[in-house]
Amino acid sequence: MPNSPQNCAELEGWKAIAGYLKVSVRTAQNFEKEHGLPVRRKLGIKAPVYAVVQEVDEWTRNHQTASNPLPGPEPDQREPAQREPDRREKETPSSFWAPRRLWRVATVVLVLALLTAGTVYVALRPKGPPARLVVQAQQLIVRNAEGQDLWHFEFPSLADVQYFYQVRLLERRTWIGDLDNSGKISVLFLFFPADFTQRTHRLICFSDSGQPLWEFVPGRTVTDASGFVMAPPYYLDQISVLKGRRPEDTRIAVASINYAGQAGQIAFLDSRGRVRGEYWHPGHLTDPAQADIDGDGRNELLLGGANNAEHTATLVALDPLQIVGRSTQYHVLDPALRLMGMPEAHEKAVILFARGCVAKGAPYTRVRELSVTSSRIVVSVVDSYTKESSAVINYEFDHRLNLVAMTPMPEYSQIHREMEQAHLLDHPYDEKREMDDLRKRLVIRWGDGHAAGTEPRPQGGGSTSQHRADR
Repeated sequence: MPNSPQNCAELEGWKAIAGYLKVSVRTAQNFEKEHGLPVRRKLGIKAPVYAVVQEVDEWTRNHQTASNPLPGPEPDQREPAQREPDRREKETPSSFWAPRRLWRVATVVLVLALLTAGTVYVALRPKGPPARLVVQAQQLIVRNAEGQDLWHFEFPSLADVQYFYQVRLLERRTWIGDLDNSGKISVLFLFFPADFTQRTHRLICFSDSGQPLWEFVPGRTVTDASGFVMAPPYYLDQISVLKGRRPEDTRIAVASINYAGQAGQIAFLDSRGRVRGEYWHPGHLTDPAQADIDGDGRNELLLGGANNAEHTATLVALDPLQIVGRSTQYHVLDPALRLMGMPEAHEKAVILFARGCVAKGAPYTRVRELSVTSSRIVVSVVDSYTKESSAVINYEFDHRLNLVAMTPMPEYSQIHREMEQAHLLDHPYDEKREMDDLRKRLVIRWGDGHAAGTEPRPQGGGSTSQHRADR
């Protein structure tokens, strides 16, 4: 029991009375109501109740008997700040190393360490969109403008990487940019194995973080007029992206050719990898460029290569939004190579480069290089009987495909003279006569939406009846 103060001591208010008894205020009030706890009230004065300590002590002794026990002290319900610290809660010098406290400290330290590491990683990791591509060891590495590695693509074998280095065509087999005007950068990558017979040739579209978005596998089974069947695989050669006025008009042109035959495919994909058009050609179209040849403010796709059915170098101009079918046939020197089972496409324009006398004995001539400047379209044609020959003529056209100039490279005359000495030619070299003859036999055919029978347009000394109104 609590020690009694002097007889005159008073406990002012329920809080003081309950505190003296070590019970709650409600329990003290119940003691008054049910057990007669001596609590006094001053009449006429608005003041709290009070009790005399001596009376409280006497009441406690009378009611705390074995037969009539009072409720014991209740748990301390005061606020933690008002509570007297329990002995078990009092700090001692060794309590810091208690297992429970050590676990809490370790958890806090771990969380802080992870947050710090994450902050440092975010701050130091390479940032920015993809800007360029390089090949090192067995990887295609994508870097930002500062040269920092962002992500990489692993080649299945080292032979695939070596082939990329050998042909040095990485630039025309990759593309980096915004395909759909969404502000997000995509990476287009043509993968093909060193072994052309494998069916792993594909175009892969990556997000800016290296996540594959979609793939395209080129080609399908086609047959020519001789009955020769050309089945996949088709090996990829190059890609070109033609941006449209609207995002849905953007086209990805993917050029491929059958590994065992002359069938070549130009597939036109939208920004999501879906095929929207295709152009089939008897021969390899290897060199791409873009130019607005009809003045409508939108670029056509230009492709240079060889037309095996015509046995000559060719340049085709295609509308990426309106093309489907096979190459339009003209003289068809070799009808057996005509592709079957598809309609004829209506190209924007086709140029057939005449074969010169130095091409005697060659199965076909071909375009070696195609480039476009602000005012010219330059086509370098290999016109010789050997594949490695440098008998090249540079043809210059304006952007309406009017022939502006023809310039043979210096080696052209040397090869002509070598063929004279080998008795393969029976006339001396005369540059003016040779170039005039090639100019007269140069054929430019405009599609203009007409049927496949539209007559071609000769250049130089031929008729100009097929010239369009704007020429």
